[in-house]
Amino acid sequence: MRQRRRAERKNTYANSRSLRLDAGLSEHYRQRLLIWFGSIVALALVIWLAFGSYTNAFKPPRQTVAEVAGQNIQLRDVIPASRILAAALAASDRQSAVFEPSEALELLVGNRVLANSVSELGVTPPSNLDINAVLARAFESARLGESNMTSLGELGQAKYSEFLLNVGVSDADYREYISGDIMRKAVTEHYETLVPVEQDAVNLSWIIASTSLDAQNAWSKILAGEPFDSVASEYNKEKYYSDEYGKIGWVPKGAFPEFDGQVFQAKKGEIIGPINSSLGFVVLQVNETVKSTTINNELHELLVRRQADDWFTQKTADLISYIDFDKNDADWIVENLR
Repeated sequence: MRQRRRAERKNTYANSRSLRLDAGLSEHYRQRLLIWFGSIVALALVIWLAFGSYTNAFKPPRQTVAEVAGQNIQLRDVIPASRILAAALAASDRQSAVFEPSEALELLVGNRVLANSVSELGVTPPSNLDINAVLARAFESARLGESNMTSLGELGQAKYSEFLLNVGVSDADYREYISGDIMRKAVTEHYETLVPVEQDAVNLSWIIASTSLDAQNAWSKILAGEPFDSVASEYNKEKYYSDEYGKIGWVPKGAFPEFDGQVFQAKKGEIIGPINSSLGFVVLQVNETVKSTTINNELHELLVRRQADDWFTQKTADLISYIDFDKNDADWIVENLR
């Protein structure tokens, strides 16, 4: 009897121990399941956040295409500038020209660069009053005896609102465009005051030929004794800075910098070339050597533009930390303009 009770107690203890062991194993298993489940949820969250960040930063329309002075420009930001440029192109005498979305990005980037830089030239960024005056000149009909309108009236505001609706841009977008235009003109005016009208210059004639063969033929004819102006009338294709005989007049240093090293060291009557230049294939004649003289308006304006462009190029290099705009981006812009 006693042996049977001891056996029963032993079995009861063994069963109890087995149950506790099973319970411990089950708890351990549940804990491991919870850890694995938590890890999977955390990983899924990380992937979701990474995907969202990727979508926001690298996919249209939130793809960052440029960074100027620490400010991101997203692809969708280029749409308003594109619409404004496309409208300006349609209204101009360049209607046959093809709109390039990259030009809109360049405009937007340029406006941001100017907004962060013009103050160092002593130029004050345009105020709302300045922009309102431009809008008034564009959309208000001039009234008798009123030549200096500074704000939009009721009729002008209605025309302006209709214009914004037709182009598909906001008031803020168009004001940024006008602001950039005002700043560009202000930078040009700044350098106009810095570039002297009287400078050391050489008197030049040139032939800018269509091909290297034409330039060589022109050179050979001049060496054979034909007058430069006669040969220029046959071969010269540039008529803005020079006349029909290739004569430019007094050219200061910096107007055509790739020729400075040769023409400012040349003797009177010397023929230089042919030169493969950014302007084309060029043959030059030095009519008069260096003297201080008044330069013409076209060359003065060219010097002003060069100095303003040099300043702007430097500021752009300083302020742009990132720019990435490819054909896929351009196609997205065109598709979203429709």
